[in-house]
Amino acid sequence: MVACPEDPEKLCGQPIGMYHCPHCGCMQVACCRHVCDPDECLLEDCDCLPPGVHKSPNLEAWESRDP
Repeated sequence: MVACPEDPEKLCGQPIGMYHCPHCGCMQVACCRHVCDPDECLLEDCDCLPPGVHKSPNLEAWESRDP
């Protein structure tokens, strides 16, 4: 399992509040540690997912949608 590479703590002092992580899609707050929601995550095999789960429901829905 891998952790999301985004680090919102590096955005301290920037004129930004909440934003969607460009990697996992979860909402983040600048200057705070990265928080990943296992139901919303768009990463495969993210360390936020429970053991044995490789895709969040959100990622499965995203991949199965009609373009």
